[in-house]
Amino acid sequence: MTFAFVSDFDNTITLKDFYTLIIEKYSPPGAADIYERFHRGEVSVLDLLGFVFNNIHKDRFTIMQDILSLPLDSYAADFIRWFVNEVGPFYIVSAGCSYYIEILLEKYGLLGLVTLVANPGYYHDGNIYILPNPNDDIYSPSTGVDKGKVVEGINRQADFTFFAGDSEPDYPAAIAADFAFARENNSLAELMRRNGKKFSPYSSFRSIYEKTREVLFEHSGAHSKVKLSTRYI
Repeated sequence: MTFAFVSDFDNTITLKDFYTLIIEKYSPPGAADIYERFHRGEVSVLDLLGFVFNNIHKDRFTIMQDILSLPLDSYAADFIRWFVNEVGPFYIVSAGCSYYIEILLEKYGLLGLVTLVANPGYYHDGNIYILPNPNDDIYSPSTGVDKGKVVEGINRQADFTFFAGDSEPDYPAAIAADFAFARENNSLAELMRRNGKKFSPYSSFRSIYEKTREVLFEHSGAHSKVKLSTRYI
């Protein structure tokens, strides 16, 4: 039996959304307003991220330091290494921008281990620009990347797919997966409960690891003795 793990990035593998860090640190004019409009459902994820990332106005070195300061869940890197080495492929799917995600994955030695599905992007003249591809089969006009379609594609390659996320845009992926994790006290968990969907709440990748081992044992028993280092990497 083959297994795959799919995870959101911001506020799932990391402990904070990158756009939130930018808003908190630089308070771009108009960011608070578009953030409120986003939560009222008046603007899309792409609208929000595009506005925030297009209004940083900092040099490349400063933005690089901001990206590198984004904290990871202290068990995430170890979990990813364990899953890839002992179980199967690990995918990161994000409505964010590949530019900053790849920088963080490289910092933690994960860039070559995972498959990243995210909106392309680049730095130019003080800002970050997102370039979603409307011709892509997994394109979504609101998020750039349709996470549900990504998981559906992975389901055709693996017998059993896990998904972990935190927010409402993760919902299509969570219900497409065979087993879903949702960060406690966040909108994905609320949405799953409201719609009567099964999921496992998590507070860190340590709890994801423990539950993943249980599920693997139930389905195959092959990985029940694997140990996960608790050392932060």
